Amino acid sequence: MKQLITFWYFFLTSIVLSPMAKAQTWEYYLTLDTLKTEIGKPFPDFEMKKIENYKRNKAKLSDFKGKWLVLHKWSATCATSVKSLATSGTVLKKLGDRLELIMLASDRDLDRKTYKMFSDEYKTKPPVNFDTDVSLMLHSPWAPYYFIVDPEGILRAAIDDDLFTVENLEKLMDGRDVPVTRQYSTMDIDFKKPLLTNGNGGDDTDFIFRSMLSKWRLEQPAGGLWFLNERYGPTYQFVGFPLGKLYNIAYTDTLSPMSQLSNAPIKSSFGKYWQNPILEMNDSSLFQWDAYKEKNLFCYSLTTPKDTHYSTLELQQIMQRDLKNYFGYEVAVEERIMPCFFLRATDKARKKLLTKGGRMFYEDRASIGFRLQNAKVQDIITALWSRHQTDTLIMDDTGIEGNIDIDLVANMMDWGEVESQLKKIGLSLEKGEKMYKVIVIRDKKPVTNPARTQ
Repeated sequence: MKQLITFWYFFLTSIVLSPMAKAQTWEYYLTLDTLKTEIGKPFPDFEMKKIENYKRNKAKLSDFKGKWLVLHKWSATCATSVKSLATSGTVLKKLGDRLELIMLASDRDLDRKTYKMFSDEYKTKPPVNFDTDVSLMLHSPWAPYYFIVDPEGILRAAIDDDLFTVENLEKLMDGRDVPVTRQYSTMDIDFKKPLLTNGNGGDDTDFIFRSMLSKWRLEQPAGGLWFLNERYGPTYQFVGFPLGKLYNIAYTDTLSPMSQLSNAPIKSSFGKYWQNPILEMNDSSLFQWDAYKEKNLFCYSLTTPKDTHYSTLELQQIMQRDLKNYFGYEVAVEERIMPCFFLRATDKARKKLLTKGGRMFYEDRASIGFRLQNAKVQDIITALWSRHQTDTLIMDDTGIEGNIDIDLVANMMDWGEVESQLKKIGLSLEKGEKMYKVIVIRDKKPVTNPARTQ
């Protein structure tokens, strides 16, 4: 199961990074007709006009009646999704006489290049419809995701890659039950509005000041803010977050924890705090999560009075108290020596990589590399971190003071290949240690009343 904390980033890039100008705005996205889907009901008819590696380049959903159809939502900006190309190839190889499969991708140069690179690597070329509008109209909680339609045009399953196997498809087509045919994201949630208000994700309730913690459910899309900041108020929401991430938000810096490009308007505290809390407790099971089992993922919502200003630090203190009230753990922010990677450069690379000028430019090729022009070394770290967010932090130790140019072509999902390609241009990732601020979470202390007489 993919980490839900990356879902919102990949959803946004499907719009923002599209070369189609009309798809670069939220206003255009909101004008698209959503294809409403429901298990056991007819799948809405729509037309695919840009199909490749198939017997025709245009087809309507109704054209597939009489045969099982798999619609595979796919994205070049997600490592798991890129790998799912091979899974679809295997399914077609073994079940191609019983079903049709069409991958749905955005019409971007990045998607096309990634599809070509990995279809060549996996030696399979499943049919694919490169159409940004269709990809956005057919909602799914993440990619990869699979809609399975029976020969009568009825949606029988909507599942992710954990359940998309040849065995489960055979069971489904033979009329036997598959483990799950439960659909995600069937509920409309506006992340700009409070949860549980006016039917937004649940029942209405009246309040003046509200903080709320609930368990996340599969029907709820995951997303919201990444950190607390007063300018985003008065409502702050985190939907589908692991407990460790909530503690990070409450106790780390008030800046974004994510590595940012050097010209980004958002300031970052990346590299100051260790990325995960240290758990010093007898039972840490509450911090172990499984999205598919709806285990230990939470929704936290905070709404402050509109006529009262709360600083970011005050908001964090509210959240800290809420977490203390909800879970009772003792928390401290300490300084500790922790492992990291140092990005280093040879003397030759320090000279060779210096920029030749031009405007600052960053081309994110997702799983197949990146290109930087007139950029900072920090931008290299951001590009590497964006593909390996759960790995050890990377720190700049290159000694390069000026701006640089770099063009890296590599399978970004293969850390060994990334290191190999970096060495070719005089850069290396070397293991080391650095002092970080660390959130340490310990078992709660027994509550006593000193005024109570025995």
